[in-house]
Amino acid sequence: MALRNGIFVHSLDHWAAAIRTSDGELRLASGRKPELPAGLLAVPGFRGVLRMAEMGYLLPIMRRRLPEARLPVEGAGSAAALGATVVISRAIRGSPVVEAVHEDAVAQRHAAQPHRFPACRAHGPSVACRHGK
Repeated sequence: MALRNGIFVHSLDHWAAAIRTSDGELRLASGRKPELPAGLLAVPGFRGVLRMAEMGYLLPIMRRRLPEARLPVEGAGSAAALGATVVISRAIRGSPVVEAVHEDAVAQRHAAQPHRFPACRAHGPSVACRHGK
C-alpha cells in the first residue's frame, strides 16, 4: 500500500513499512501479523472480508511503530475531495433528468423482453413491473 511518504507491505504472516521523514531520514518497521482462525480462513467468501479487516487492524499498529507515516487519505485535500464527491453524486441522483433517463431505460428493457416481465404486459410499466413483481 502506498503511503504519502513511504510504502506499507504485508504477506500472509508478516508486515513491513518504510518511510522517509521530512529531514530525509529512512525509517523502517516490521512485525508478525496476528494469527487468524484457520477455520474462518477456510471459508472462501469470508476469507477476503477477514483479510480486509486484518489490513484495517494493521494500520494502527504500523502508525504506533512509525508515527511519521502518512496515509494517502490524510489531509484537507482528501477530505474536500470526498465531500465534493458526496455532494455531486447526491445532486446527480436527485436530478429529474437522471430519473427520466432511468424511466426510459426501464421501459425500453421491458419492451425488448416482454417474456421476462409478464406483469408488465398486463398492467403496463408500474412500480411493481420495474422491480420484477
